[in-house]
Amino acid sequence: MNRVFTTLLKPSTRGGFILASNRASLVQGSRSYTTDHEPVHVAAKLKPSLTPPPSKPNPDTDIPSKILEASLPYVRTFGWSTGSIAKGAQDLGYLPVTHGLFPNGGLDLIDYFMEDARLKMVQDLEGKLEGLSTTEKVRKACITRLQYTMPYAENWSEAAAILAEPWNAEVALRHLGRLTDDIWYLAGDKSFDFNWYTKRFLLSGVYTSTGN
Repeated sequence: MNRVFTTLLKPSTRGGFILASNRASLVQGSRSYTTDHEPVHVAAKLKPSLTPPPSKPNPDTDIPSKILEASLPYVRTFGWSTGSIAKGAQDLGYLPVTHGLFPNGGLDLIDYFMEDARLKMVQDLEGKLEGLSTTEKVRKACITRLQYTMPYAENWSEAAAILAEPWNAEVALRHLGRLTDDIWYLAGDKSFDFNWYTKRFLLSGVYTSTGN
C-alpha cells in the first residue's frame, strides 16, 4: 500500500489551507507559485519504491514567481521583506507597488525560495547517487540543500524568525515535510510500515538542528 504523509485538511484563518499533505501544491493564501526548476523524474531508472516521486508545484501564473526570483538578490540588502520584492518588480519593469501582489510580504519570498531550493536539490541529485550507501545519500542531499541557503546565511535568522511565528507554522511544516520526503526518495527509501514516519521524523529533527 502506498502510504502518504497526511493530516486533516483545515481552512486557514489567513487564507488557503493548513497542511493536508506534503504532496500539496505550493500555496500561500490562494496563490500558487511555480519555479523554473521542476525535477525531471527518472523513476524508470530506479528500483520500484513505495515512496512517491519528488513533489512538484502546481503552476498558476509565472508573473509572481518571476518577481520573487528577481527579488532574491536584494535579500542581502533589504532582507526578507516587501522592500526586496519591490526592487525585484522594478527590475522586471513593474511598478514598485506590485509588491501588493504578495499580501504576506517577506513570507511569500521565503515560501518561494524554499520551494525553489528544494526542487533544485532534487534536480541536482536525482539519478546521480548510485553506489552510495543510504546514509551517504541522505548526507549528500542535506548538504546540497543547505548550499542553496549559504548565499543568504547572514539574513537567514530573519527568515527563521518569520517562519517561527505561530501563524506561519503551516508554511514551515509544509516545506519541512516535502524536503524530508524528497530526501528519502532520493535515498531510495522503500519502507511502508511505521518506519516511513520514523525516518522522516528523525530526519526532520536533524535538518532543523542546522537552523534552516
